[in-house]
Amino acid sequence: MTAAPLESVPFSDLLRHPSETTDRLNGTRAVRLHRRDAADLVLMTAARADAEAEIVEVAAQLLAQLARVSPDLVSRVLPLALPWVRFLPSAERASAQKVAATLVAAKMAGPGGGNRPRPDMIVPLEWDI
Repeated sequence: MTAAPLESVPFSDLLRHPSETTDRLNGTRAVRLHRRDAADLVLMTAARADAEAEIVEVAAQLLAQLARVSPDLVSRVLPLALPWVRFLPSAERASAQKVAATLVAAKMAGPGGGNRPRPDMIVPLEWDI
């Protein structure tokens, strides 16, 4: 499942035509501002950003509680969510439960005692071989 592609406009459109560029938000969830010499930016309403953050939070909490209550189920569904897990050697694939636990622990280590995931957090995964 992937999000709908964002409408993309040059960053200069925002500078030259700010009202027209921000009005584009009425018909889409966000607008990608393409920059030539730097990373693109995404423009969205604060309400939309808050709603998307809340959805991520709820999904992370569901995963955390599922991992706590039924770690075996998480191990079985992890390859469905992350298909590349299927291609790991069997010894590493057997530790999929550890991967799920590491992802949940990283989420819970975010600011506010687990209230918000840190999008910039890099999760180092160590595999038992």
